[in-house]
Amino acid sequence: MRYSLPCGPGALAVITTAAAPGPFEHCGAVELTRAAQIHSDIVLESAAPGVIGEGDAVITREAALAPAVLTADCVPVLIASESGTVRAATHAGRKGLQSRIITKTIERLRERTGEPLWALIGPHICARCYEVPAELQEEVARERDEARATTSWGTPGLNLTAMARRELADGGVCNVEVDVPTEQWCTLENEAWWSYRRDGTSRRITSALLIDDTPSPLPPGAQNHP
Repeated sequence: MRYSLPCGPGALAVITTAAAPGPFEHCGAVELTRAAQIHSDIVLESAAPGVIGEGDAVITREAALAPAVLTADCVPVLIASESGTVRAATHAGRKGLQSRIITKTIERLRERTGEPLWALIGPHICARCYEVPAELQEEVARERDEARATTSWGTPGLNLTAMARRELADGGVCNVEVDVPTEQWCTLENEAWWSYRRDGTSRRITSALLIDDTPSPLPPGAQNHP
């Protein structure tokens, strides 16, 4: 199966599962456009399909392109203008969140549209599963207190979800909540998703953002989250 979810009124997020890796043509996108991801704070703009350079976020205004990211525990964040005409896909791992890759993507989007922005956070490792050394937790939490977490087995962890939500809220972006239990959206707990931490796999989830030609009402729970 694939998840197809509204990302605001004018855009559609399509997220592949392990059982359905693609293609995207049936969704109306001609081709995907993405970065060669390097856990950076680099935001690229694209008018061409394929891999366009090194970075961790891609913005496009081309209707025939779908900005995309590949993940297997990191946080995919899809952001669209209200009409869907300007769209971005952001790969937000721990390093990218520390360098505020989402904030930098929002700033670039604001330069290109005055419309309200909407975002959808895709499947990623949850706070109760993302174990890190205590020293790393302290390093991250010194600047991002919302990142501090404890795993379900009692060890230091990081809350990437809270970090992503904070950047979206601080940037005035409305976060479309996905109405599924945490364990179903967690890449480590749910084997429907690829997880590097669980399997050591080189396979990746693809999260892409398309223009929605038939906008529907926003789902219940669409709201800003602190």
